[in-house]
Amino acid sequence: MQGDKAVDESTKPIPMRKRNRRKGQFVKMLVSRLCENCQIVFQPQCYKQRFCSQRCVQQSRETDRYIDPMGYVVIKRHGHPHASQAGWVREHTVVACEILGRPLQSQEVVHHKDGNRENNKSANLEVLPSIAHHLFLHRKRQSGRRKPGEANCEVSCACGCGTVILKYDNHGRPRRFVSGHNSGVT
Repeated sequence: MQGDKAVDESTKPIPMRKRNRRKGQFVKMLVSRLCENCQIVFQPQCYKQRFCSQRCVQQSRETDRYIDPMGYVVIKRHGHPHASQAGWVREHTVVACEILGRPLQSQEVVHHKDGNRENNKSANLEVLPSIAHHLFLHRKRQSGRRKPGEANCEVSCACGCGTVILKYDNHGRPRRFVSGHNSGVT
C-alpha cells in the first residue's frame, strides 16, 4: 500500500514553493516522482530532474527511435544515404527508399496520405516528384491557383477592352484584368 501512495504523489504537480507557517517565508518543497527510464520513485534535487541517476540519463539517450519537434519519427540508421552524421534519418524517408528500391532524389518529397506523421506504413506514403506537387495536395480546393505543370494560356481582359493577358501571374494566382482595368467593375 505504501508503494501506491508514492506513485500517487509522483503524478501530482511539483510545487516550487511552500509557505513556512512559523516564519511566513517560502521554502522549496519537491515531491517524489517516477524516473522516466526505470519507473522507480525518487526524490528530485531540482524541479527539472526527470531521471533518478546518470545511468538512467545515459540509457534514455541510447534509444534508436524518437519523435522530433515537427512530429516525425526519427530512427538511427548509420550508412543510410539520407542519414545525418550522427546516423539519424526520418523513418518515412527510409520506408519510401525501400518502396522505390533506390534513394530519394533531391527534389522528391514523401507525403503522408492520412496526414499522420507517425503512420509510416508503405500504404500511407506517397513519393511526389517535387515540393510544388506536395503543396498542391495541401492547398485549399477553391483557391483557383495554377496546378503544377498546367499551361499558362492567354485570356482576354474581363473589362471588355480586348487586351490579351496570361491567365496566371508569376506566383500562380489567377488574373482577370490588366493592371488598372478593374477600378470601374463591381
